[in-house]
Amino acid sequence: MRNYIKKIYWTLKYIVSELPYIYHANDINARYLDIPALKNRVNIFQYHPSRFYSGVVDSNLGDSLGEVIVDFLLKKKGLDKNKRTEGIKHLYTVGTNIHGAYQNATIWGSGIYPPQNRAELICQKISRRKLDIRAVRGPLTKQVLEEKYDMQCPDIFGDPAVIMPLLFSPKVDKVYDYLIIPQFIDEKSFRDKYPHERILSMNTKDYKTVIIEILKSKIVYTSSLHGIILAEAYGVPAVFYRSLPYFKDFKYYDYYYSTGRYNIKIAESFEDALLTPPPVLPDLTKMQQDLLDTFPYDLWE
Repeated sequence: MRNYIKKIYWTLKYIVSELPYIYHANDINARYLDIPALKNRVNIFQYHPSRFYSGVVDSNLGDSLGEVIVDFLLKKKGLDKNKRTEGIKHLYTVGTNIHGAYQNATIWGSGIYPPQNRAELICQKISRRKLDIRAVRGPLTKQVLEEKYDMQCPDIFGDPAVIMPLLFSPKVDKVYDYLIIPQFIDEKSFRDKYPHERILSMNTKDYKTVIIEILKSKIVYTSSLHGIILAEAYGVPAVFYRSLPYFKDFKYYDYYYSTGRYNIKIAESFEDALLTPPPVLPDLTKMQQDLLDTFPYDLWE
């Protein structure tokens, strides 16, 4: 009985803590009450890791690629991402960002985590947000949206980062046998443990340098989702090793399943990764085209 009461208490406490985000959802940027959404603009989802990992990380490349890609595609059509629109609009692109926010939004290639408790589901029901889903990262995201949130989701999969070669494709010679890309939260501890290894930081917005360093390498060992995606998008084999809690494997499998690969071996450590053969590189041509075909230009037109 005591545990039941305790569970109810924490559920109610969580719901109460979420009410300001639900009430102000469409007027704020993502989940930041102190960052107002731009009026008469399309607000592109921006995750700010420095808010959650102060002193550890300033940025994460994977979270900044969305705006780069959107800007590129709009310019090809002669559109400005800052063009005035009717009212406030929200667009989610690269990243595991569908959960945890309550805006009415257009979804193009984003991912989700399964709800961790009943309180999360209750808050989503309270918010009554509407999602215009054009594409999601993978079939696991589709499953969660349909089974947990009763939302219709198309069978169009792909993380928008796979189209990066269409906007930046330098000619680079292979120089190194391998490259290590730690997940951005773990970079400092990894560098302390392996000071003599060739390590590439994702704590940056400089995508060109990151891509060039990947292209210089014959293989990538990484615990970063976008370390995997960028490497494979540029034709470089990548081995994934786990560094986050097991439930976060979800986003990696979501990507792998989107490419039709269902038997990926996850290395339990960097040392294990060195002994693990990389999975066969996927053909991303159709995925790239599907993303291009479903990009929501209509938000600006």
